[in-house]
Amino acid sequence: MAHFTPMPNIDNLTTALADRYHIEREIGAGGMATVYLAEDRKHGRQVALKVLRSELASTMGPERFHREIAIAAKLQHPHIVPLHDSGEADGFLFYVMPYVEGESLRQRLDREGELPVGDAVRILRDVTDALAYAHQLGVVHRDIKPENIMLSGRHAMVTDFGVAKAVSEATGRNKLTTAGIALGTPSYMAPEQAAADPNVDHRADIYAVGAVGYELLAGRAPFVKNSPQEILAAHVTEAVEPVTKYRISVAAPLEELVMRALAKRPADRWQSANELADRLELLATPSGGMTPTATRPVSGWTEPPKRGSRLPLAIGAVAILALAVAAVVLAGRDPGTMTLGALPPDRQVTFTGDVVTVDLAPDGRTVAYTTSDMRRVMLADLDGGGTSEIFTAPAGISLARPAWSPDGSRLYISTAFAGDGIYSVPRLGGEAQLALDLRHLVAANGVLLQDVGRDGLVVLSLGAQWLYAGNDAGQLRVGADGPVGDDLFRPPGIEQLGIAQLSPDGQWLAYSGFDSLRRARTGVTSTDGASGPGILPAATGQLVSWSADGRGLYLATSREGGSGSADLNFLPVDPVSGEAAGQPTLVYPGLVEPATTSVSADGRRLVYGSGFANSNLKRIVLDDTPAWQDNTVAMLTRGTASWSADFYLFDGRVLGVRETPDGYDVVAIDGSGRQESLASRRGVVIGQCASVTPSPDGRYLALPEVRAGEGGGPVPVILEIATGRVEPLDVPEEPCELAWSPDGSRLAAMTMYRRDKILVIDRISGEGRLQQLQCDDRCEFAFEGMVMSPEWPYAAVTSEIDTWILNVDDGSLRHLQTGTWWVMGWIGDQVWFYRNASQRPDVRRGGVYRVPVAGGSEALVLDVPDDCGYLTVARDGSEVTCEALEVRRDIHVIDGFDPAREVK
Repeated sequence: MAHFTPMPNIDNLTTALADRYHIEREIGAGGMATVYLAEDRKHGRQVALKVLRSELASTMGPERFHREIAIAAKLQHPHIVPLHDSGEADGFLFYVMPYVEGESLRQRLDREGELPVGDAVRILRDVTDALAYAHQLGVVHRDIKPENIMLSGRHAMVTDFGVAKAVSEATGRNKLTTAGIALGTPSYMAPEQAAADPNVDHRADIYAVGAVGYELLAGRAPFVKNSPQEILAAHVTEAVEPVTKYRISVAAPLEELVMRALAKRPADRWQSANELADRLELLATPSGGMTPTATRPVSGWTEPPKRGSRLPLAIGAVAILALAVAAVVLAGRDPGTMTLGALPPDRQVTFTGDVVTVDLAPDGRTVAYTTSDMRRVMLADLDGGGTSEIFTAPAGISLARPAWSPDGSRLYISTAFAGDGIYSVPRLGGEAQLALDLRHLVAANGVLLQDVGRDGLVVLSLGAQWLYAGNDAGQLRVGADGPVGDDLFRPPGIEQLGIAQLSPDGQWLAYSGFDSLRRARTGVTSTDGASGPGILPAATGQLVSWSADGRGLYLATSREGGSGSADLNFLPVDPVSGEAAGQPTLVYPGLVEPATTSVSADGRRLVYGSGFANSNLKRIVLDDTPAWQDNTVAMLTRGTASWSADFYLFDGRVLGVRETPDGYDVVAIDGSGRQESLASRRGVVIGQCASVTPSPDGRYLALPEVRAGEGGGPVPVILEIATGRVEPLDVPEEPCELAWSPDGSRLAAMTMYRRDKILVIDRISGEGRLQQLQCDDRCEFAFEGMVMSPEWPYAAVTSEIDTWILNVDDGSLRHLQTGTWWVMGWIGDQVWFYRNASQRPDVRRGGVYRVPVAGGSEALVLDVPDDCGYLTVARDGSEVTCEALEVRRDIHVIDGFDPAREVK
């Protein structure tokens, strides 16, 4: 190894580099290098020549340093200071970058302290844009800090990109120090870096961006301590104080963005710099400078849904409410309707991240919310009085959205899954009492309490499509086209029901959801049994609530295809006819991923749950123990792609459908997480309530397609994966679940609307026929899961309570098991199914079970992780894949609403 001079010396350097660079003066020094201003003799330009400290140079040697730093030399991006040159001269290791005219972010912070919000957002956006590019090439910076961010004009540029990683890799260590030199800067180091975790990845850079953003806004680092060691310990163990403690004017969406980046656990942060850059872009254009392009619902469920439904019935209690304020395109709005300066402030009330649904009390001071464990109802005082627990459900029971009585004296609560009715709890807590007996309704569908109005009028939704309304005597009070069955009606034009709410005077019921084209639709019907106007063409958004005076609806509309930010709009409604009385007007732009929302009785306070919901695919290889912790578990995907309701394990790979703003992609993912795009479709969307199912040989997919922008329901098609060729199937009813015969010659399907028939489709001719089911009064499973036996014509079908063996040819049924939820697979001589914990009080969480086809005792296969939704099982039963759900949401309040001034 060559000899390295102990300290960089300007005279020695000048001599050693005289033929290439003329060194003018030292301009800075850091933990890894001394920086000189020099002239590049060959090109006649000024450069920054950085000489590695001798302690590091002697540890790594020139060969390893050059090999590692070559990766950084490949980075070419407008917001990255490029690497021009590197080498060894007279025992010194050096690298050369352009000399950036301007100053470092550290110099500006030292001069000004906290920065204007607009400048801070612009700088963070440039930095994350650079990170997104580098991360895609596998380069992690590891030392993002103000000293490494240069300001030139209106732009920020990241310098020393990849150098910290090169040093740590070249020395063979991913630790805090090498030869006594800090690799990273304590004030900006992620907890995993501070703890010397050998598996540091790109999310450490995202944490550092959060730390820089915190300093830009608050004028101080997240942790200010007496020593570097104390700072490092604080990153690992202490909570970061809210930015607004030091700067109250910071808007809630921006504070939330920074605080999420500073999450202790990498999985709780933004999962990619691209994702973070998109959010910063939205904040940088608060008036809505982007053109919305597509509808995208906001995910918010915390339990696994049923297969075969685009949004499962039992999960509807939570997921549908999240969808209820998911956004749609607001076409043609005037961005100048309201200026940012005219907006009342948005403030965050809770910081636990466990808020699911909210309802504001009539007094406008107290909000009730359910927690992410779906067992507790909490009260939060919006004026600084803290939070308290008012109700905890018994073990195995999951709660849905709470609703206040009109006088605010009691809180009504329903369960998210099977239960016996609606309970009420006194405002200050106490014994829960049964307020409405629903045992005649809950046998087949999850019941969601939607609203409680005057005179005891209660509005419920059953599953994803049906509404029930009545007083405590169970009398029918609402009907659009007259009652369906005994107590139900199906809102016209809605395939996936979201939220429903009574007007303040109790005369109208507004409802919202998605049609067969997945467009958000909002309608109004009367509560006296007469037909109302139905779907309102002007209602371009999802219902949030009625206005306090009952003269209009607040609607949420998404920005940039549901990128997480939504605008609040007001649609005037004629109180006599229920028709729209004008066009929507912008009220409040840029709410960050709003979930359930509530407006106070005086109309001057708006409360909403805001946060994020991510989902990725998790693989669990099964062994002989049902405890998932003892099985091999691995994440197959990262990021926030929107996967369809169905994906399948096929020949060792997960075959899934990933939705895009204008279509879908068929993707195969192997055990290491590598993705391969197999087919793409544009101009169509996946239809509601139907599975995406591969043929037994893996060559074809059966799925429902809907032409984007056209009317009509979903059409089942066969997609040839290799060629992308599509052939439609001629069927008399819309399918709700598709399953292949073992030889691929036929398909069977549940129907979307008929509860007593099943579709049988000939694969060759493409024609389908309806087969009558011999089920008498047991046809409630028509919307649930179905899997084919290895031998036609038998299938296993699932209601919410029971599993049956069905003969597809003659429609006969044999009862197999009670207490199931949805069927997953028919493997050998056993049927596998999923059971939710709410159906078994002795089970702590949901589980995968199997039962012999001939009947007999069930066996627990897997105790499912709490974050698992949408489960699928391999055909040989060797592994399970689930959608891992990550939801964090808190309560936000917007005070000072003035409809008379803001709603024009």
